[in-house]
Amino acid sequence: MDNKIATVALVQSKEDKAEDITDEQIKQLVQETVELAGGLGFIKDGQTVVVKPNIISTRAITGQAASMRMALPYADAYKDKSKLIPKEVNGITADYRVAQELTAMVREVNPTGKIYIMESSGDGATSKNLELMGYIKENFPNVDEIISLDDTGNAYRNVDAPDVVGVDPPANQEYKKLAKWMKNKYYFDKKYYESDVVISLCCLKNHMNAGFTGGIKNIGIGVMPQQIYRSFKNGSVVRGLTISHEFNDISHFIHDYYSLKPADFVLLDGLQGLAYGPAAQGAPSYAAAKMNMRVMMASKDVVANDTIAALIVGVDPHKVPYIKSLAKDGVGVTNLRKIVVKGNVRVDQIKKPFPFAKGVLSKVFRIPAGVAYDNYNPPKAKVKFINIADGKLNAKLEVGEEVIKVEIYNEQSGLVGVVSKDFSEISVDFEGNKGVLIVYDNLLNAQKIEF
Repeated sequence: MDNKIATVALVQSKEDKAEDITDEQIKQLVQETVELAGGLGFIKDGQTVVVKPNIISTRAITGQAASMRMALPYADAYKDKSKLIPKEVNGITADYRVAQELTAMVREVNPTGKIYIMESSGDGATSKNLELMGYIKENFPNVDEIISLDDTGNAYRNVDAPDVVGVDPPANQEYKKLAKWMKNKYYFDKKYYESDVVISLCCLKNHMNAGFTGGIKNIGIGVMPQQIYRSFKNGSVVRGLTISHEFNDISHFIHDYYSLKPADFVLLDGLQGLAYGPAAQGAPSYAAAKMNMRVMMASKDVVANDTIAALIVGVDPHKVPYIKSLAKDGVGVTNLRKIVVKGNVRVDQIKKPFPFAKGVLSKVFRIPAGVAYDNYNPPKAKVKFINIADGKLNAKLEVGEEVIKVEIYNEQSGLVGVVSKDFSEISVDFEGNKGVLIVYDNLLNAQKIEF
C-alpha cells in the first residue's frame, strides 16, 4: 500500500470559535470532508456497518491528583458533577452531531443494511457515557442499534462466551505480555468482528500514554470487550493492568489488535481539539486543554490520516511505534511523499504544539523525547529559475536537505503536480501564468513561494 498515493481531507470552519459552529455547518463540514476523501461509495447496500466513536469519558480529568485517579480503580466515575463536560464540541468525545450526519450518509448508500454504533469507554460505564454525550436512539434514526461493549460476554474473562470471538495473533505479533488465560488470542465482540465495514470516528488529541490518539487507537484499544479486558471482577473498567499502557507496550498491542480488523474509513472530529489527552489529564484547567481547531479530517487510509493528524498536534508520527509498524506492514501509508492533503487549509497553517501533562504525571506516563517535536521552522528553499511556456512550468530550486517534496498549484485549477526528488529540475504541465510552490519538510513545515 505504501506505493500508492493516499488522500487525506482536511477542512476548517470559517467560524472563529468552535462553539459558534452551527448544526447546519457541522453537516456541511462532514459532507465536504467525506466527499473530498473519496466518499462512501465503497459501502454496498445490505452490508453491516459499524461506526465506532471515541467516547472515552464524560469528564475533564484536570489537575495532577484527579488525573492520577484515572489510572486506578474507582467506585463512581460521575461523583464530581463539576467535571462533567458538555456533549457538544468538548474535544474529549466525538460530537454526536458529527455521528448523526455520518450515519445519515451511510444510510444513503446502504438503505437495507445494518448500522451499529459501538463503543467501549475507558472511564466509567459505556452505556451511561453514550447517553450523556447524546448517543441515544432518538438522535440516531438511521442507526439500528447503539451497543455498549461493556455488555459483550456473559461473565468476567469468559473467553468462550457466545458473543465473543477469539482471533489468533497477526504473523508479526508485537505484544508479548498477554496473560496466560488469554490463550495468545485477541478478543472481539462477534457483531463487530463479523461486520462488513468499520468506520473510526475519532477526535483530534494527543495522548499521555501513546503520544497520539486518532483513528487507529480508537479501534486498537477502544473496541475491546470489557468483560474480557477489564482489570477487576468488581466492575471496574480500568484496562491498565490487563494490557500494559507503557508507551511501547500499548503501541505493540494497538498494532496487533488493529491489524486483525482494520477500519475501512476514518472521520476525525477536530471541531475542538484537545491537549493533555485523552481526557485533559494534568491540564491546569479544562479551558487550557481545549485548542479551538475547528477542523474535520477524513480518509480511506487510516494510517495516512493519523500521520497528518499527529503532525497537526505536534507529534512526529514516525516516532509513534504503532503508526510506523502498521505502515511497514502495508496496512496504510505514512510516507509523506505519498500523502496528498486536500481541503481549504494546509497542515502548516494550523499545526501547533499540544501540551502534555508535566510533573508527576509526566514521570508516570513517560513519552520518549522527540515524540513531541519542537521544530516549526519553514524549510530552506530558494528559486534559482522559473519559467512558464507552451503549457509547461520549468523551475530550479535550491533547497535544504530537510525538504521532502514540493507541491505545485495553479491559480485556477489547484494542485497540478507533486515533486519529491530532483528539485533542481522541476517540470510539470501548467496552464496560465500564476501559481504557488509549497515546499515541505518531513514535519510538513512549509515555505510558500508565489510566482
